[in-house]
Amino acid sequence: MNTQTLTEALCSLNPESMDWKFALYGIHRSKDVIELDWSLCKFKGIVGWVDTLRITLLEKTIAEKTVAKYSPVLSYKENIGAINKNDNMIKDQLSDILLNIQNGITYTPRDFVFGTLPKVIGFAFYGERKDDTGKIIEQTLFMRRGNPFLAGANTHLYTASGDEVIANEKLILKFTPAVDFIFIGDVCYFNSPAIEKDFELKNRHVAIDSKRITLIAGVANALHSLETPDHNQ
Repeated sequence: MNTQTLTEALCSLNPESMDWKFALYGIHRSKDVIELDWSLCKFKGIVGWVDTLRITLLEKTIAEKTVAKYSPVLSYKENIGAINKNDNMIKDQLSDILLNIQNGITYTPRDFVFGTLPKVIGFAFYGERKDDTGKIIEQTLFMRRGNPFLAGANTHLYTASGDEVIANEKLILKFTPAVDFIFIGDVCYFNSPAIEKDFELKNRHVAIDSKRITLIAGVANALHSLETPDHNQ
């Protein structure tokens, strides 16, 4: 999990060889736990946009930062935080996100714009490649926190035609070639503290550390009991 590993993964990524989905998510709390609600939206020309993201990451983001192991005090100004997909801090959330995107219901852009669906908190580009038997052998995810259905300067403009998003003069979506989270090559990369909220990383880090401390304390007490003579015997 170093800078070279991320660079190699992005260089080897071929967007044209994968099937891509454009997904948007909202948030609700269930028993003090954050849950992400995913919906799909058709997007014409998605492969070209994913390639733009890939190139921007290679030429700008990675060039300006160093990949380091994730920690709650990581400085995102200088670093990209990396966690293996099987780490307890991330594996359950990542699995849920991928499954929910795969099984999401597709809506038209107008459903999001005119309030038919809950408020959009963030969006993602999800890609997968399957073998001849239909088994998924490669998955990639780019996430960004923020509602893309907003107007703004220096953006790519898109509008709705039927049930697809296409380039047009009428403003409906805005995208900037930047991402807060990347899943590629079995590693999760965090590029912004904003996206940590959706994964509850800091809370999970504290919980896992507390369990480790409790376990270590228990072992230490057990060893101390073995070493301390019982004067009542």
